[in-house]
Amino acid sequence: MTTVSHITDVEAINRILSTVGAEKIASTSGLSFIADSAYQDLKNSMRDLMSHPWGFNTEYEVVLTPDVDDKIDVPDNASIIDLAPADTGSLDVIIRADGLTERLYDRKTHSFTAFTGDSYKATVVYYLEWLDIPEAAKIYIIAMAAVHFQATQ
Repeated sequence: MTTVSHITDVEAINRILSTVGAEKIASTSGLSFIADSAYQDLKNSMRDLMSHPWGFNTEYEVVLTPDVDDKIDVPDNASIIDLAPADTGSLDVIIRADGLTERLYDRKTHSFTAFTGDSYKATVVYYLEWLDIPEAAKIYIIAMAAVHFQATQ
């Protein structure tokens, strides 16, 4: 009897490839053109799904601390940051690039340096790694990726 376990990224890619009868892969290194295309569709579908808040990718009351220049760097895997109402005051924040670094930006003052408080609480929506995504969401992501993959082959 086979033990059922979590869907790996290799299994996900193979499910996508099977929709067009393509050859299965054994690992994510050294992918063929068609397998790499399936992998890119999987990653794009992950990004699309997790750019919205879901119970599995959202954390509440995350403490953000400004640096000495009153700037708040955004974690690499954050897709949305929403400051807690008690901490927003007159701030209207979005994520924006400051050179090569993504930071919180205040649209009212048109500045990255509007964060003069000691810390701010926020709700943060994260892009998660494949292993951290719940199985039901993985199945949906695979289906999204497979539809796009089939349409482009």
